[in-house]
Amino acid sequence: MYLKPNCNSAGVVSLFEDVCRSFHVGIVNRVRVSGSEVLSKGMFDKQYEELVKFSGEVPALQLELTTEESDGFRQVFNREWLDVKSNKPVATTVQSRPPSAIANTAPIRAILLNAYEAQKALHVDGTTLSELCHSEHAISMRLRKGLYCTRINSECSKNAKVKATLHESLYVINGFFNALRDSYTSAHSSITLFVVEWDVNVMSWSSLLRDVIGEKNPSKATESSFRGRVYSDWSQLGLGREPSSVSESICHVSQSALEGLAERTRWVKNTMLFTDLFGSRLMTARFTSSQINGWLANPLIGNSLSASENENESSYLAEKKLFDCLRGKNSDECIAYLSQAMKKS
Repeated sequence: MYLKPNCNSAGVVSLFEDVCRSFHVGIVNRVRVSGSEVLSKGMFDKQYEELVKFSGEVPALQLELTTEESDGFRQVFNREWLDVKSNKPVATTVQSRPPSAIANTAPIRAILLNAYEAQKALHVDGTTLSELCHSEHAISMRLRKGLYCTRINSECSKNAKVKATLHESLYVINGFFNALRDSYTSAHSSITLFVVEWDVNVMSWSSLLRDVIGEKNPSKATESSFRGRVYSDWSQLGLGREPSSVSESICHVSQSALEGLAERTRWVKNTMLFTDLFGSRLMTARFTSSQINGWLANPLIGNSLSASENENESSYLAEKKLFDCLRGKNSDECIAYLSQAMKKS
């Protein structure tokens, strides 16, 4: 796991170590990764590939939601997703891909915009857009991993020009993205990364996520968890604002043993399959390095449920990312799941 750049103070580091001790979680390694290294090795883009995709690579008007996601959108915003996609009160020219990518600009009339489109439409930078999306007047929700939507309006800004542009509410996909990316890749930033271990006979991986780390929205985390304690003392710990949403989750933690291996190979220097404890176990289980590296790329896989159980599932759920299927599973459980999957293939 690692502490995000804006939550990387000495006080937060010390608090995490205290929480680990209280839950008998051992810290095997602690390293600091500079923003320059994150940028040069493309670590951020590899770690947050879904965010990268939905923030600029896919135009907002091309996004499709499942029935469940559309229902959630209606409950939060009191509007139908398809109505928002088809509404056309704002005329502007937007850029549908990041400036670093080869992209075509095209006229789009919409109130649904991704991060890059919104910056172009509002004539603001990533930091300003993120501030708009974190305003007390903004309403946000998580639709799925890497896909967040925020409704902003003129009340979200004190800038006269921005207020005039926001005469209609805008629905912004991942409006925090560019500010977040900058916070990781700035020459003056860094993250603190921890490799931890614990006795799975005493505490499951799910318990680690829930009880030790806490809910992704710190305001909903248990008081004794790491995120819960940071939420309670955020001001004394030097955070700029109260971490009260999923997008302000303070830290990132691997969701399973396999995801943990993938992230150690990405973030920790000199990590290799045959030297990593879990990587060597996978090889001992007679999985080839080619198979393991394929799994570490977090591929889409078919749903393991039977057709009769899956009659009402959407196409999105029919193909899930491997790490999502393994969420909360420890080493033995991951090996058992992968062995079963190999038998079926």
